Amino acid sequence: MFDRLVEWLIDFVDLFRFWEIIPPYDRGVVVTMGLESTVRKLEPGPHFIWPFGIDRVLTDNVMPMVTRVGVQTLTTKDNKRVTLQVVISWYITNIERAMLNVEQLNSSLIDCVAGFVGEAVLDNDWEYIRSKDFRASLRTFVQTQGREWGVRVSRVQLRDCATSSALRLLQDFGPVEEEEE
Repeated sequence: MFDRLVEWLIDFVDLFRFWEIIPPYDRGVVVTMGLESTVRKLEPGPHFIWPFGIDRVLTDNVMPMVTRVGVQTLTTKDNKRVTLQVVISWYITNIERAMLNVEQLNSSLIDCVAGFVGEAVLDNDWEYIRSKDFRASLRTFVQTQGREWGVRVSRVQLRDCATSSALRLLQDFGPVEEEEE
């Protein structure tokens, strides 16, 4: 009961707050009365805002991030089961696009990459998946999608890329160790 009263009191006091402080590693946007035409960017530092919920401040971290896309086990066009994982390095370059054009940016990037990889593996054979052309097409796709969302993708890597049978052998027997003489 008392904790609900304290929470309500904090929310009430916060209603009168007329400032927002943006830390050096963040950027933000202010939306006034929910109108897209009133959006303005916020750089690091203190900013005055309209109280009573007239202004809504949205912020996000703009420092470089590394995101792993979950391990995918897929079947290629030539019926080989492959397991691969993609790692992307990215950062926000346009905070307005990142905050207003996509919901949950990190999750959206992961889902987008996973979907592209899934389709690309199903449509191609194992040799192409291992080629530089596959990695180049993956990089181009991710960078194009990132630009739409205000993101610069600086690196796209295949962290693991092997046939499932090779991975299964490693799981079953472990790495091969040399015997001492």
